[in-house]
Amino acid sequence: ESLSDVFLYAFPTITEENSKNKLSASAKQYWWKLQWKLSLEHNMECDISFTVQYETEHDAKSRSGTVVSGEWSMRVFSVTNEDWDEDILASLEDMYYHLILEFNQDDTEHTECALEHFGYYN
Repeated sequence: ESLSDVFLYAFPTITEENSKNKLSASAKQYWWKLQWKLSLEHNMECDISFTVQYETEHDAKSRSGTVVSGEWSMRVFSVTNEDWDEDILASLEDMYYHLILEFNQDDTEHTECALEHFGYYN
């Protein structure tokens, strides 16, 4: 079974005729990723990751040089499909906005939203 069999609408250009074509890298991109998986109370988990693109493979391996692009994400879920604990969600939301204030200072809209979250704007 292929990915296109599992995710029927994710690969609209794959047909029976081209499904066996070999893949080739069309662009060299170098990424570094740091990820944590946190087990929380009330059967909740949180995945946090930072992914950074560098200009060269050496820069990515040494985590130095010019950063081309980057993102970070936080995913929260219940392991047992139970309701989420509101206190844990509030703490994670605070952490999210602290990260914005620390690392996303170039985006005025995100910074203003974080400051509003902490009560600096009303």
